[in-house]
Amino acid sequence: NSLAFCYDLAASWMTEPQRAVLRHAIAGATSGRLAYGMNGPARWVETNWSGWDLEHYLTALAIEGEPGYDATIQPAALRTLKGYLQWGLSPQGTIFESNGKIGGGVHYAMLTAIALARRGENQLGHPHLRQLPLAQAQTVVPSGDYNVNNGTWGNAPFAYGHFFTAFFSKEKAAAVGDFLMRQDRPDLASFDPDHYKRSLEATVTKPASPAPAGKPLTKINWRKLTPLTPAHLMGPTPYDSADWSGADASAAPVPFAQLRGALDLPLDFADPVHGLLASRSSTAADALFLMFEARANLSTIGHQQHDAGHFYLAAHGEMWGVEAGAKSGYSHDHSNVRIDGLGLSDVAYPPRVKFLGSALTPASALASADLSNAYNHGWVGPTQFQWVTPDAATWKITAETDPDVVAFFRGTQHYKMRLWGDNYFKQNWGPTLRVASANPVKSAFRTAGLVRGKRPYVLILDDIDKGDGREHAYDWVMQVPNSVRLADIQLPKGNPASAVLIKAPGGDQWRIPDVQNAPAGTPALLVALLDVPVTTGPQLWNFFKATEQPIRLDVRTYTSDHPDKIITRTRLYVSHRDTVLRSRIALIPFEIGEPLPRIAWDAATSTATLTWPDQTDAVVLSATAAAAPTRVTILRDGAEILSSPR
Repeated sequence: NSLAFCYDLAASWMTEPQRAVLRHAIAGATSGRLAYGMNGPARWVETNWSGWDLEHYLTALAIEGEPGYDATIQPAALRTLKGYLQWGLSPQGTIFESNGKIGGGVHYAMLTAIALARRGENQLGHPHLRQLPLAQAQTVVPSGDYNVNNGTWGNAPFAYGHFFTAFFSKEKAAAVGDFLMRQDRPDLASFDPDHYKRSLEATVTKPASPAPAGKPLTKINWRKLTPLTPAHLMGPTPYDSADWSGADASAAPVPFAQLRGALDLPLDFADPVHGLLASRSSTAADALFLMFEARANLSTIGHQQHDAGHFYLAAHGEMWGVEAGAKSGYSHDHSNVRIDGLGLSDVAYPPRVKFLGSALTPASALASADLSNAYNHGWVGPTQFQWVTPDAATWKITAETDPDVVAFFRGTQHYKMRLWGDNYFKQNWGPTLRVASANPVKSAFRTAGLVRGKRPYVLILDDIDKGDGREHAYDWVMQVPNSVRLADIQLPKGNPASAVLIKAPGGDQWRIPDVQNAPAGTPALLVALLDVPVTTGPQLWNFFKATEQPIRLDVRTYTSDHPDKIITRTRLYVSHRDTVLRSRIALIPFEIGEPLPRIAWDAATSTATLTWPDQTDAVVLSATAAAAPTRVTILRDGAEILSSPR
């Protein structure tokens, strides 16, 4: 679209013969043609590429009303935009792909929405679009350091908050847009618009207006300010593309947590369509935060990763549960349960799983998912590039039978559009296919929840049955930052098997010997196996060789594509051997010096009682049928504050 945008800008200063040359080029590229997303069923218009290729319509608009313009492109663009807003965004506002893979799609979809609105087809009021910024705000961790989202290049910030600030200025979406801009661009808190304007002027004009005293002008890179730069290289700059008046230079920047508190957003967010739960203990910067995801709306291969049931955890301004690599699609870089050394299927692309529902109360939030599909098979598309991998020769392939996936493909053979793959257009038509896994299960469920209170905590419960009646080695794995250490902390006598995690000084890449003590006030995380008694000595081992310990840190280093770069991954392992896994783990943040809970397990009632001086919770864990998740009921001072959804 660069040529078309230049023509839009320069046509008034061109001669008619010059304009005719450009019109001919633009018409040749657009007229009689449809772009990706325009030549398929509306239900398929859900990915970044569908929105991105709307630039085809924007290119055609450069010669609207002139010779060569194809008016049939507009209705196709309208239908594509409607599909993108309907299926690329859930009713709760969760975007289909990770933030790192939506830039071009959102960019050109919003430009198209503006262009169509000016021509009488206004889609800016679409309810899914209005929910988008609110959903994004719910996955920003309390400190503001990350916007957690899964998929290729996950955990990227949302770079389009300024769109909602500009177009919905009198709605909550505008304030949330400001909040998202601040998270994406922390420098906005001290942005000086007058200094910026003078710097722009000084870059192209000599002499320029004098610089303010004591503040030299900055050279501006004009290439980053033009609409000609591809969106995937440089997102729009809020200074130039939004109605940004600057911060109050006379006052200190408002702390990030106060910005979120002023938005009056719920502490909990659940999206049953996407398969997501985000919850926090309060609006404070040091609040406990949990994000749990199990993708339930997938129909094809794509930018999703083998991460079903993965969770992020933050507390006391620190990240504790993370994703190991923004582009690693394999389950060993996500938090899940490994069985006999194998994780999720890790074959081809991950399939959809079942999000079973959520329960939200004033004191807590909880969600459950059936992850069986993620262990049992992967997905592949017809003649997709993975078929040339050596492993493909041994694949056991069957058709996907999920009714929603079958409906997704039914009656679509006549369309030219092809779904996500290596070429989009040249492969033969075909539905999503299953590739059998080497690690199948009879059933696998995960439940994740956050309990608020004076002493908030998170529960992660896993119920896995291989279905063969044999004993297996189950490893519960949590991805942690590389700075995490196991600390030698005296735990209350009689507590179940537990470990304490703290952060080493020096950042996430800093390695130091085992921490023997930590000063008062140090942020820490208690990992408690609610139903496992202490059977071994101190849990201080930090290396993989300590396999006799039920809790250990596994530190591995890998070479990367760059020979001068070494990748380190740190994972917390909780190991267990049994025929069926019933894992009940509590993650309890605290500061060194604060009282730790006394934890008592009653096997007769399957109840863990957590007692602090100022809070007592009874966590009742009822194992139902083998092919169902554990039911959770939490009582505080005898009153029920949470119960699993039925």
